[in-house]
Amino acid sequence: KENKADSKSFQQQIPCITHYDFERQFQAAYTTAKFKEFQDQLRGKIYCYPTHLNREGSIFTFGVREDSKIFCEGEDGKGKEKRVILEFIVLFNQGECDVQCMCRLFEFRGILCSHIISVLALMEITDVPSRYILQRWRKDIKRKHTFIRCSYDDMIDTQVVQRYDNLCKRSRELAENGAESDALHDLVMDGLNELQSKIDAYRAR
Repeated sequence: KENKADSKSFQQQIPCITHYDFERQFQAAYTTAKFKEFQDQLRGKIYCYPTHLNREGSIFTFGVREDSKIFCEGEDGKGKEKRVILEFIVLFNQGECDVQCMCRLFEFRGILCSHIISVLALMEITDVPSRYILQRWRKDIKRKHTFIRCSYDDMIDTQVVQRYDNLCKRSRELAENGAESDALHDLVMDGLNELQSKIDAYRAR
């Protein structure tokens, strides 16, 4: 399935929804699935309103107000939409084109958030640095391993299966990153050995 998805990413290209150069940059690099995720954040930009708050040297501080909707329970017990204004802080280093948002979406999911995108557009950034285009989402990267889904014949508890799936997914990301070089391999192995020691100590207690 992974190989088919990679092939589809090369053969089919999702059209851009804006004229921003950095959207074409992600279009050329990312798999179809990840580019769709990026476009979701790009669409969210229209609800984001960045304001310049402060500057220290090459570092700009922006406040970004996001016009959002949340689902909540009304007095009648039924679910309804409620409009809320969310506020985020985005730091932008103009010298290194380094950008961070307090929502931490990039750190958690590897996708630039709509708050960051709104600041990039405001600062007239055409191309984003390669560090924001993660290797594991690129369509031109050949996966080094074949992953086989395990059988859950003995796993009756659904929560056990869910936890197992979560751990497998995270372990796979670590394996792909660790396979890139000897240094990263040793770094991941040291971390895993330390983690195993903590697990052994926890079980002993």
